[in-house]
Amino acid sequence: MLRLATQDDFPIIKDFLQKFIQETAYKNFPIDKSILDVYVKNFLANYSNRIGLLIFHEDQPVGLAAFECTTLAFAPIKLAREVALWIDKDYRNNGYGKEVIGALEYWAKMMGCYFVQLGTLEKDYDTFYKENGYKKIESIYIKELN
Repeated sequence: MLRLATQDDFPIIKDFLQKFIQETAYKNFPIDKSILDVYVKNFLANYSNRIGLLIFHEDQPVGLAAFECTTLAFAPIKLAREVALWIDKDYRNNGYGKEVIGALEYWAKMMGCYFVQLGTLEKDYDTFYKENGYKKIESIYIKELN
C-alpha cells in the first residue's frame, strides 16, 4: 500500500533516507545530515510539482519514494523524475516497486509529463526498470571536486 507522505512522517522518512544513503553509492558523498533535514522538510511542505510516498506492508512503513515534475532545459516538455526510491531489503521483490512505478506514472500523467525518468546507482535494478517498459538512454558520470 502507498500513502502520501506528510510532515508528520518526517522521522520515518529521515530514518529511511539514512538507510538509503548507507546502502547506495551516496554513502561516499559528503552529505550533511542537518542540511538533509531542512531539504526533507521543504520537500514535504511543497507538493506543487513533487510528491512523496511512503510504502507500507500491512501497517508497517517499509519504504519511500519521492518524485518531482520539471521542464526540460531546452524544450517546453515536462518530465517526472525520481528523487529517491528505497524499499527495506526484507520487503523487496514483493511488488512494491511495481506499485510505486504505477503510482508515479499516474501522477506524472496528471501533471502533464511526457516522460518519466528513473535512475539507479546500482546495476541490480536495470532489469527491474526494463521489465517495466523503461529504456536505458544515457549514463551519468560523477567526479568529486575537492
